[in-house]
Order: sequence, then structure tokens, then C-alpha cells
Amino acid sequence: MSPPTNKKETQAFLGAIGFWRMHIPEYSQIVSPLYLVTRKKKTFQWGPEQQHAFAQIKQEIAHAVALGPVRTGPDVKNVLYSAAGSHGLSWSLWQKVPGETRGRPLGFWSQSYRGSEANYTPTEKKILAAYEGVQAASQRARIGKLNRPGILEIITNWPEGENFGLTDEEEQEQVMRAEEAPPYNQLPAEETRYALFTYGSC
Repeated sequence: MSPPTNKKETQAFLGAIGFWRMHIPEYSQIVSPLYLVTRKKKTFQWGPEQQHAFAQIKQEIAHAVALGPVRTGPDVKNVLYSAAGSHGLSWSLWQKVPGETRGRPLGFWSQSYRGSEANYTPTEKKILAAYEGVQAASQRARIGKLNRPGILEIITNWPEGENFGLTDEEEQEQVMRAEEAPPYNQLPAEETRYALFTYGSC
């Protein structure tokens, strides 16, 4: 397949490969150079960055990850991995049953940084990746079942320098629900100094 020669061909190519979005880790970051040449106020200019992205996404499609079916049951663990890189956020939802080392992926999501998000600290970027991941995974869990609670049990960072799906070792942190604090006027004196109010004051 030869590379696109104008904006319309680039848009058609991006539309055709959109199906593979959930099968390819960091899809948004890979294709972001292709979106740059489709902007209305810019002239079409295909450079080395676009050529690299074009070749890479074709390679990724050829080796796309097969997604597993959603499984239910008391032994099924749902794990959300999130990562924040220099070009954007990515996360993936996996399911594990006893006897499986890594589990099966249900989907991969990614997005480039929007606005000032690229200027966030590394910690803020990781928090944003986890937040976006929880939103996407919760939405996927509730498709067709509006009253069903979220299915996430474990949220963890993907190990630094590793690609999604290439490691057997996982650092997992069990998500714990915070206990509701007593009203402010019932807190001990030393705790009132550090209490924060959720309606905006502190």
C-alpha cells in the first residue's frame, strides 16, 4: 500500500484503520503524525515523521492483538493497566482467571495529550492516565447494563520501559475503598487542622 498523497486520502486511510484502535496499544500516539497533515489550516506535507507513522501502523495492524471475550464469575479478576508517556496516555483492560499468568486483553485505549496536559508533571500524567482508564473501562463494563457496578478490581501502572502485553510480572495494588470520615464537628482537634472540605473550601 502506497502512502497517501493528499488530505482526503489520509483521512480515508485513518477511517479505514480506525477499526483496529482497540487492538493496538498506543494507537493514538502512533497515528498522531498522520492527523497533523489533515488539519484544515495547514497545507498537506508528507514528511519522514508521517512516513514512519504510516509504516509503523501498517506493521502494528499486521501483528494486532486478538481481544478475549468478556468473562464473568467469582474467580475472574479485572485488571486495568495505565501508562503516561511523553506523547500521550494509554491504558488496557485485562481479565485473569486462576492458572493464567498474564490474562487476556479486552481492549487497548490511548489518547494524545490535550491542551496543557503535556505540561503536567509525571505524577499528574499518571493520575490522568488512571482516571481516563477507569472512565473507559467502567463505560465498557456497563454497555447494555446501566445499573451494573464497575468491574475493576485492580488498577496498576504498567512497568516503565515495557510495552503492553510483553511482561509476565505485574505489580498489583488492590484498590481499597476509603471509609467515610465523621462530620467535621466530630473530628479530634488535631485532625481538624488537616481536614479538607469537598465542596471547595479548606
